[in-house]
Amino acid sequence: MAARLLLKSRWKSFLQKKALPIVTTSLGLLWYLSKLKDSLSTYQHLYEQYPDAMISIDGKGRIVAVNQHALHTTQYTKEDLQGKSIYTLFPFKKVSSMEECLLNPKTDCIRKIEARMLTKQANYKDVHLSIVKLHNQRDISFHLIIEDITDKKRQEEHIKFLAYHDELTSLPNRRILTMLVEYMIKKEKSFSVMLIDFDGFKQINDRFGGHFVGDQFLMAIGNRLIEITEGRAVVGRLGGDEFLVVFHESECNELAKRIMEGFHEPLTVDKTSAVLTASGGIASYPNKARNSKELLEHADTAMYQMKRNGGNGYRHYSNKPQKKN
Repeated sequence: MAARLLLKSRWKSFLQKKALPIVTTSLGLLWYLSKLKDSLSTYQHLYEQYPDAMISIDGKGRIVAVNQHALHTTQYTKEDLQGKSIYTLFPFKKVSSMEECLLNPKTDCIRKIEARMLTKQANYKDVHLSIVKLHNQRDISFHLIIEDITDKKRQEEHIKFLAYHDELTSLPNRRILTMLVEYMIKKEKSFSVMLIDFDGFKQINDRFGGHFVGDQFLMAIGNRLIEITEGRAVVGRLGGDEFLVVFHESECNELAKRIMEGFHEPLTVDKTSAVLTASGGIASYPNKARNSKELLEHADTAMYQMKRNGGNGYRHYSNKPQKKN
């Protein structure tokens, strides 16, 4: 009996001192591993479902992971990108913030920049790029969060474009033409402006039924003016059927004559043809005006004098009408 009690007592002592801590530690480790697995699963889910493209790279700039949105944005597959240099997507060495993080691993950094990304289809996308550096005891890695802002940038650029260009013809508008004239005056350049109005243009809308055809003819007029001047002048649209041409004074008469003759050939829009005649008024700086306002007013005066004399020609401000071309 004594021996049995002693044995029982020793077994109980063994359980308390040795076996129970071992069992408790093992259960704790299993619990911890289970929680860690759940955390990793949650992280992986968040990584995959993140609404922006995410790309993970190591300290040498090699791609180690991408989420589904990144594959959609870049048009690559995971196999295409795995192990590739991040410069496969960002070939521009001028992405200095990225290089600063990669080349200076001791620097803590979260960078937010705009960059251009090259897709598999060789198209460029404008992106907002957030670079987040991660540290552990052995390695340094980076997460790149990529927001595609291509459409947003295009909208912004279109708004900026419309501020200085005619929406219909894409030619310079009144605002930028005025700025150009004022700049040339400031630089004391000798130049001329020619204001052109097309005779009886309203009849285009009446004849062919509606403004749509008229708009098509206005675009054709702009294109023809560009062709005639061959880069030797700035052509813009002031509004309606009024166009302005700015050229060097030495080329004034030659280009004015070519413009008038250039519209003797019919314009054709969607199998609809029409011959348009124009009236032009020319004013020069510094001979006939002291500022941009005066210059444009004098060109307008000369143009209406030409219209009153039957149109289909041009004249210089305060000069006698030129012969019809």
